[in-house]
Amino acid sequence: MKYIIKHKTQKIKGEIKIPPSKSISNRALILNAINHKIKIKNLSKSKDTIILKQALKQIQQGKTKIFIGNCGTAMRFLTAYLSTKKKKTILYGNKRMNKRPIKPLIDCLKSMGAKINYLEKTGFPPISIQGTNLKGGNIKITGDLSSQIISAIILIASEYKKPIKMTINNNIVSKGYIMLSLQMMSHFNIQNSFNKNIITVNNNKLANKEYIIEGDWSCAAYWYNLASCAKECNLKLYNLNPTSKQPDIILKKLYSEINVDTYIKKKYIQIIKNNRKAKITNYNLINSPDIFPSLLTTCVLNNIKIEISGIEHVKYKESNRISAMNTEINKTGAIVKKNNNFYNLEFNKISYENLKFKSYWDHRIIMSLMVFAMKNKIEINNPKTVDKSYPDFWKNVKKIGFKITKCS
Repeated sequence: MKYIIKHKTQKIKGEIKIPPSKSISNRALILNAINHKIKIKNLSKSKDTIILKQALKQIQQGKTKIFIGNCGTAMRFLTAYLSTKKKKTILYGNKRMNKRPIKPLIDCLKSMGAKINYLEKTGFPPISIQGTNLKGGNIKITGDLSSQIISAIILIASEYKKPIKMTINNNIVSKGYIMLSLQMMSHFNIQNSFNKNIITVNNNKLANKEYIIEGDWSCAAYWYNLASCAKECNLKLYNLNPTSKQPDIILKKLYSEINVDTYIKKKYIQIIKNNRKAKITNYNLINSPDIFPSLLTTCVLNNIKIEISGIEHVKYKESNRISAMNTEINKTGAIVKKNNNFYNLEFNKISYENLKFKSYWDHRIIMSLMVFAMKNKIEINNPKTVDKSYPDFWKNVKKIGFKITKCS
């Protein structure tokens, strides 16, 4: 299926309810699997969360072969979780999942006594897990691949024989998501600390408490992107916590340096486009890599020559996001060039004519590229890919004046 999308006026106004956080929901599901007395409210309806929820149900029912598609969170979190269950389970996904590295997590789990085997290529899924008692204690892990690997170790802390003291080697990517995991552990009375590159987490039992999932700041990125690229914008975003610990709350500061003002109201967050000239020339996204695709399209449409760093690890997401985004924006005349560890956005002759975009089966790619419909009619394939994190995205897009035509 394909969508043809366009917007007549380039002026957007309306109210958008941001969906519950997928990242928080998936962490909460693992904690609930460990302690069934934990109550979760406002769980995400994203495909990733549904996949993890179904997988946990299948595990509880005794199924020994679990398919998790291209849900990296499920693969990493379940690898750690199943390592503590005294049963044998096979975890496998689709072709893209088989290219997403998992070796640092498995090496760390093995150092605590886990019994895990690779079924095809060493370092990658699919894997076979024979659950056992994990000792905990002093462990080491790399921090430059994915924060989900570190979070996976943290979330099962109550299952270890001893508290853990984790030393993180190399640069720590998406540190905010690690902090988010630790904050959730604190909510359930698991003492922890994070000093420099060392994390300690106690192994006492999770408290029987309730957890309410807040709105997803990663999903807010697409509305900031649209706000920035419109002629005029006045949007009210509901369900967002203005003091959230989610790392993508950096959107407020980031887009204030471009051309969008954020106003905190009692029941919503209001974003309004201003006419100031963008101040941003470089940005390090090591703590907020998920907003890379939307920031890039923002800069293309606003003709901002930006230097982006801290994104090497996004090659291992649902797609190679650096390569995918470069291929797609090049259709407009923009190009991303690598210079050591930096990526520079440059422009040739820009055109918004006859734009046909691929999705790469990557939700963040497709939601970031649709902003070009603000300038001209575009075509996007596999539009349902957005279900991975934002099932109501297209419905919300229609609310603010975009016309969407389905075609085969």
